[in-house]
Amino acid sequence: MLFETCEPRLPFASDFGDAPDVYGTLLASNGPHHLITPGVFLGANVDAELDGQPSADATGDNTNGGTTSPPGDEQGVDFDQPLQPGGVTSLEVSANVSGYLSAWIDFNADGDFADAGEKIAGPGALGFPIAVHAIGAGPNRISFLVPPDAVVGNTFARFRFTTDSGDLTPTGVLLGGVEPDGEVEDYQITIEPPVDFGDAPDSYGSKLASDGARHTIVSGLFLGTYVDPEPDAPPRPDLTDPTNTIDEDDEDEEWDQFGTNDDDGVFGVNCTVTAGEVCELAVEASAAGQLDAWFDFNGDGD
Repeated sequence: MLFETCEPRLPFASDFGDAPDVYGTLLASNGPHHLITPGVFLGANVDAELDGQPSADATGDNTNGGTTSPPGDEQGVDFDQPLQPGGVTSLEVSANVSGYLSAWIDFNADGDFADAGEKIAGPGALGFPIAVHAIGAGPNRISFLVPPDAVVGNTFARFRFTTDSGDLTPTGVLLGGVEPDGEVEDYQITIEPPVDFGDAPDSYGSKLASDGARHTIVSGLFLGTYVDPEPDAPPRPDLTDPTNTIDEDDEDEEWDQFGTNDDDGVFGVNCTVTAGEVCELAVEASAAGQLDAWFDFNGDGD
């Protein structure tokens, strides 16, 4: 009697991930895979593989079997805001139908998505202000906190999307295993050094697009009691707006993990400024360094 050993085969076309296999990508590692169902995917399309496509930069599945022009099926997630330790940020996930999303980021770059705070969407995630699970057709904004101890540099993210309501469990979609429809998309992303912006109107050059003043946050170096990170200068009314008060970075809960005033390093800014007279300010710094300061004396917005 003759026996032949065969490779295990998937009975249906499936979509796999492409992060390095340390994250569990191959079928032999119980890698995540989704049975392909027409019309159920993230982004513009989905393609089929026989197994996971692990690669060093999570691009192994991007062009494998792609049908778009240019090819590529991993178009469902737009990292349009910087990820900085200690800041609240957001990204955009686009689905072609309503369904359920679970997502993870390896914030400490240790080769897994299992640490506390690394699930950013789905049941059990630490979302901001709440965890997102159900998403609609079209673009969806997902906000979350980047842990203060996130490791700066390259790391990986995983997104799983399905319409299966059976995943309405305390954990939602799991990191590995099969789902009856949908798609898995893996990405290599970058955790950037945290940056502090100002909050004056943008006529003074505050926002990133205006090459606004900003400082990479260094431990132990700040004015006042602490400093918080932002992905960009907060939106501000212009100087002529009667509601204008320059305090958007003071209590910017949208980005501030503390939710309290971090612009507390200069005292006496409410003193009456009279032409030809001296106005004294006090500056509290955490360490010795160089201070530069400007005042718009003629109120012309620069």
